[in-house]
Amino acid sequence: MRAESATGRIECPANLLREVEAEEGPDTPEKNEPSAAPPPVRPPRTARGMRGRIAGLLLVLVSAGYFAVAADQSHNVPAARELSTELAGLTQETPSPVQQAVYRVPIPDQAENVAFYEANSWTKDTLYVQFTTTRDGLAAFLRQLGAGPADLHPGLRAVSIPAALAAKVPWTFPAGGDWAGMTSASPSPRPSHAITVDLGTPDRPTVFVASVIRFPSR
Repeated sequence: MRAESATGRIECPANLLREVEAEEGPDTPEKNEPSAAPPPVRPPRTARGMRGRIAGLLLVLVSAGYFAVAADQSHNVPAARELSTELAGLTQETPSPVQQAVYRVPIPDQAENVAFYEANSWTKDTLYVQFTTTRDGLAAFLRQLGAGPADLHPGLRAVSIPAALAAKVPWTFPAGGDWAGMTSASPSPRPSHAITVDLGTPDRPTVFVASVIRFPSR
């Protein structure tokens, strides 16, 4: 309700003015300040991204290990040479003609299931060969080494391949088998042979040969 003063002016009650000001807010100029930019949204890590990071880390670790081993082996040439062949394992194929000639291990023409493994170190080179052949094939093989079936010893002397050599392949010669064997020693650098034959099937003997070339000094 408006009240008229003695001077003739119309005045508003004070409480009415306070209500109007409360509704309209303070009479202050608006500031046109730019609003702050929202923080950048970080894309979620996908499974592919995580796999990529893990693969990169593994690659760094493997490379570091490789160079550490290579650095150590560069100071140990014999160990490096032997390690390169220790990782190979027995190969199911026939040794090359050069290998057969160098190690004097002539594989018979009738041979089957031929496998070999060549190990090289600083003091010796060894060729491991196994094959299955016939009676005639066994006789022909021994003949080229200057021996024959009669030179094969049965019994305790049958397994002529030392356990340390056999473990490299690995070969096992369990007790109770029908084994026969012989050894043939030659001066360096000619190869020496340790031969063990499985006669469990007389018509199809299996031959195991370890041919070793030793190097007294290098």
